[in-house]
Amino acid sequence: MVDNRTITIEYLPNELLLLIFSFHRLLFGEGNRPPSAAWRWHTLAHVCRRWRDLIFSSIRHLKARLILPRKSPKTPPDSWPALPLSVWYSGNANYMPWEQEADILTAFKNSDRIHEISLPMMIGLLFWRLVCNKSLPELECLTLYGPPRITLPPEFLGGSTPLPRLRHIVLVRLHLPALPQLLLSSRGLVTLHLGSHTLTGDGFISPEVLSNALSSTTQLEELHIDCDRVPIGSLPELGSANSSHNLVVLRALTDFCCGSFIEYLENFVSWIHAPHLMNLSVLVDQSVFNVPQLSKFISRTEHLSSLPFRTCISLDGAAFEIQHHLDAYHLPGKCILGLGILS
Repeated sequence: MVDNRTITIEYLPNELLLLIFSFHRLLFGEGNRPPSAAWRWHTLAHVCRRWRDLIFSSIRHLKARLILPRKSPKTPPDSWPALPLSVWYSGNANYMPWEQEADILTAFKNSDRIHEISLPMMIGLLFWRLVCNKSLPELECLTLYGPPRITLPPEFLGGSTPLPRLRHIVLVRLHLPALPQLLLSSRGLVTLHLGSHTLTGDGFISPEVLSNALSSTTQLEELHIDCDRVPIGSLPELGSANSSHNLVVLRALTDFCCGSFIEYLENFVSWIHAPHLMNLSVLVDQSVFNVPQLSKFISRTEHLSSLPFRTCISLDGAAFEIQHHLDAYHLPGKCILGLGILS
């Protein structure tokens, strides 16, 4: 006998609801915001008591975060349950309403619950004293950006305190002297973006020091470096290129992008080996064509040193680019070697 009863969503078991909620979270990733910092889980929590209880009992599994500052604060954050926190500000980089400042101050007072930080440094500098020497054991994503160019104090982010859960770092227009120590303690790092001023700004982190700091990042998949181009004579000695075979091996690295300061890149790639690199993008000054260390780096990289099936050369008013596609049909995600030369 066929059961003709209408099956509605309240008949779904909790396990299936959690799976649906997880897919819903993944749909909310936008721009540089991870899904956990963009997901409007509270909308689901307001549907019914069962959904709310299920979400609150599965916070870690669902990666639900209380995002601060809130756009329209109505209640103090302390009135909420002790949820994981995401400090993610995407408003005016030079001004923040006092209600939102209060939200961020509250977040930093509960630094052991912070999983993500994304702040413009014009605002972030107002709060760095709260972060200094504070424990951030749950921090997974760190994004700090200018303008202006800023040098952060060595004790920023607790100085040499390990950040065992850190997976993503983006630093733009600021110099962090303790960056090598931060990288050495971040063994689970997956993404590292170092923007202008970070390596060659008011301070200087040499290619050798940077490569040694990356030696413990065994899970690093994506590395982007954009150094400020400055006169060589105004910098500390870059040092000679590594002539030994004692290379730092970045086995998980598949995506490497570097630009602007070719002398820094030439020295840096002499210290590293990325055997499984699939995408390499280099932007150099049009007057620079002698890159022997970069050539050696490519030659010892398995996926980039083989003969490509297809070569594309594009030319426009700003740059020309050479791309070697290591697959016959140029399918997404396949190996690409690109060299762009700025005019």
